Amino acid sequence: MKKLFKYGLILFAAVFMPMLFQSCKDDKDIVIIDEELPLKVDHVYMVGDASPVGWNISDPFELTRDASNKYVFTYHGVLKAGEMKFPLAKGDWGGLFIYAPAANTEISANGVAKDGIDIRKGGDDLKWKVTKAGIYQLSLDLKTRKIEVKYEGAEPEKPLTSAWLTFIGDATPWGWNNDPAGMEKFQKTSDNPLQFTYEGVLKEGEFKVAFDQTDIPAWSNYLQAPEAGVTLNHEGVSKDGMVKGGEDNKWKVTEAGVYKLVFDLTNKKITVAHFDPNIPVVTEWDTKVLYMVGDATSAGWSAENPVTMTKAGDHLFTFEGELKVGELKFTPNKDGFSGSKPWFLAKESGAVINEHGASVADIVYGSEDKGTPDNKWKVEKAGKYKVTVDMTTHKIKVEYLGA
Repeated sequence: MKKLFKYGLILFAAVFMPMLFQSCKDDKDIVIIDEELPLKVDHVYMVGDASPVGWNISDPFELTRDASNKYVFTYHGVLKAGEMKFPLAKGDWGGLFIYAPAANTEISANGVAKDGIDIRKGGDDLKWKVTKAGIYQLSLDLKTRKIEVKYEGAEPEKPLTSAWLTFIGDATPWGWNNDPAGMEKFQKTSDNPLQFTYEGVLKEGEFKVAFDQTDIPAWSNYLQAPEAGVTLNHEGVSKDGMVKGGEDNKWKVTEAGVYKLVFDLTNKKITVAHFDPNIPVVTEWDTKVLYMVGDATSAGWSAENPVTMTKAGDHLFTFEGELKVGELKFTPNKDGFSGSKPWFLAKESGAVINEHGASVADIVYGSEDKGTPDNKWKVEKAGKYKVTVDMTTHKIKVEYLGA
C-alpha cells in the first residue's frame, strides 16, 4: 500500500508539476499592483487618439495631481472620440499602466460605464473608449481604484478663417487635379462675414472646398458637406453647414450651368446667387495648367513630377531653360501614364527642335486610347531654349538662346 501511495505521488508530480511551472512562466511578465501605491508615484499620464497628444508615449499628456490628496490625479479639457489609457512613466510601452476594467469601457455624455481601474504591467491591453467628443472632467483615484468622469458639453466651434478659397472635384472645371496651379482662387468679397465668391461653370458631379490651411497634394483638411448626399442646384443647397475634415462628404451638383456661388465661412453656408443653364463650350485647349515631360527635360519621363510651364497669358504657356538631347511632349495633368492620359503632340512625325526652332509648329490633342500618333518633338541640340505654347492657335514656338 505504501509503495502504491509512493508511486501515486510520483505520478502526480510527473503530470501536474510541469503544468504548474508552465503557468508561472506564462504569467511571469504580469505585475499587478493590488496594494496602496508608494508615495514615489508622482505622475500619471494620458495617451491615446482620444487624448490631446495622441499615442505619443515619449511625451504623454500629464494629469494634475490633487494638492490635498496625493492619490488623486485629474484632467479637465477636451477628449476626442477614440481610445486612451494611462501610463505611469514616459517612453515605455512595457511599463506600468492604468487600464480599463474591460475592453472598450465606454466614456460618453453619461460618464464612464464602469468606474473600476486596473493598475499593472503587462497583460491585456484594455483601454477606455470615448464615444462622444467634448469637454470632460476626469478624476483617477489610485487608492480607491476608481475613475470618475463628468461630461460638460461639446467643444465650442472655432470660427473658420482663410486667406483664399477654391474647390476641387469632377463638378469643377479643373476636376480632381490636386495641383494648386490649376485651380482658380475665389474672389474675397467680404471680411465680416468672411465670404468668397465663385462665378463660372459647374458640371454635374461632386466637389469639396480647399482653403489656405488645406494640404492639397495630400488631399487632407478640406471643408466638406455636413452630411452625405447634400445637393446643389439652381434652387440652392439642400442643407447648410460646413465641416472641417471628418467624413469625406462632398457637395453634389445635380444641375450643370454657370453659377455665382457665395461661400460664407462665418455662417458656414453656400448661397446660389445666380444660375444660368447655358454652359459655354469648354475644350481641352482651355486648360489652366500645362506640363512638359520627356528625357529632353529635367523631369525625364516622370508624369507625376513634370516641368511646370509658366502661364504667360490667356491660353499661353512658356518655358525658358535648359533642354537636353532627347524627346519631349506636353500634358495638362500630373496623372500617371495610362491609355487615357491626355497629351499635346506634334501634328506630324519626325518633329525636331534645334537652333533653328521647331520643325513642326502645329499641335494636336489626343491620347493612346483615341489612337492619336505619339509624335514627340526631338531636341537635336542641347542648350538653353524658350518654348511658347499657344493654346488658341494650337502652335508651338521655339527660340534657341545659346549653349
